[in-house]
Amino acid sequence: MVSVIRPELCIRCKGRLWCGLSKCPILEARRRVKEVRLSTELSGYSPPSFLVGWSGYPDVNVTPLVTQEDPRRADNPSLWVREGLGIDDILDLRMTLGGGSRRVNVRRDVEEIVREIAMSRSPVAADLFFEKPPRPSVSFSNVFPPIGFRGPLKDMELAENPRVDRRVERFYYDEVKVRDAVLYLYQRGYDVYELSRYLSAGILGVKKRMVPTRWAITAVDSMISEELLRELRGYPSVEEVLLFHSHLYDNHFFIFFIPGAWAFELVEAWAPKSFWSRGSFVILSDGEMGRSRREYASNVGGSYYASKIAVLEKLVEMRRRASVLILREVHEGYYAPLGVWQVRENVRNALKGKPLRFGSLREALEHARSLGMRVPVSQWKRHSLLLKGVQKTLF
Repeated sequence: MVSVIRPELCIRCKGRLWCGLSKCPILEARRRVKEVRLSTELSGYSPPSFLVGWSGYPDVNVTPLVTQEDPRRADNPSLWVREGLGIDDILDLRMTLGGGSRRVNVRRDVEEIVREIAMSRSPVAADLFFEKPPRPSVSFSNVFPPIGFRGPLKDMELAENPRVDRRVERFYYDEVKVRDAVLYLYQRGYDVYELSRYLSAGILGVKKRMVPTRWAITAVDSMISEELLRELRGYPSVEEVLLFHSHLYDNHFFIFFIPGAWAFELVEAWAPKSFWSRGSFVILSDGEMGRSRREYASNVGGSYYASKIAVLEKLVEMRRRASVLILREVHEGYYAPLGVWQVRENVRNALKGKPLRFGSLREALEHARSLGMRVPVSQWKRHSLLLKGVQKTLF
C-alpha cells in the first residue's frame, strides 16, 4: 500500500523532514502564499479557472479562482512545459492563485458567474468578497495543481464583461449530448484543459449540471480516447519496437510501442522519499488488452486516462496501432504533486521526440536502463500483464 503523510506527523515535524522528503512541500508553498495580501476583499483576474469539489456530491464546494499576478501563466500546463518551468516555479505561480468557496447542490443550483468565467476566451477581472479573510490553505492533489489560499465566499462580481467563446456558448443553449459536444470541439482544436473546464462548469450536455473537476478531467480524457481508438482499428501495426522517453519534474517515462494488436498498460513505480511513498519502490499498474477498459483504473487513477489519450493522439498521427507499455518512475525530486496534467504533458513531451528503434522488446528494456531507469526489468515483469504476455510470444 502507498502510505501518505499523516497530518499529526506534519504538526509535530514542523519542517524537519521526518517524512523523508527532500523538501517540505507545505512550508515551501506557504512561504509563497505569505506574499499575497489577504483580506475580506480580493480583486484580481481569473485565468479563467475554478474548482468543483466532489466530497458530499451532489452538495459540493464550488471555488472560483483569481490571481493578482499574470493570469495567463497561473493555470496553463502546456505553457509551463514549453517554458521549462520546474516544480518551484510552478508553486510560485500557483500559490498566488486562490479563491472563495461556497456549498451548492449541483442538481438544483446554478452558478452563472462560474459559467461565464468558464466560457471566457481570456482572463476575466473579478472581485471576490469573503465572509472572513481567507487563510493560506495549501492542499496537494494527484489530480489538479495546488492552490495557495481559500476562504468562505460571500459574493463574487465580474469587473468586466468576459469575451465569451461563441462556439462554446452555443452548446450551453443547445441540448447536445456531452460526448458529441466534446468531440466536436476537440476536433476543432480545443485542448482537454478547456473541455474539462466546460464540462465541469455545466456548459455541456442535455442537462446542464456542474461536474466535480476530477470527474470532468477523467471523463474528457476517456471520451476522446474512445473516439481515437475507433479510428486506430483500421491502421496497420508498427513493425518494430519503438522507445520514447521523457524526464520532467523528476518523473521518468519510458514508453514502448510494440508490434501487435491494441493493448495499453501503465505501470508506476514510486521511489522512496517521493511524495506518496516512504519505504521501498511502490509499484502499481492498470491496463487493457484488445479493447477499451470499462471499469475505472483505480490503481493509478487519472494518470491512466491522461497518458492513454496522449498515446492515442500519437498513434493516430502516425496512422499505426501498437501494444503500448508505459513504465513510469517517480523519483525523490517530485516532492510536491502537481496534478494529473504533468502525466499527460510528460507523455506528450516524450512522443514529440524521435523514437529509438529495436528488434525486440528485450533490447529496448535493456537500453532504458542506460536512460536512467532504476527498477530492474524483473521487478517490472512481476507487475505487468503486458510484459508477461509479450514475454511468451516474443522472448
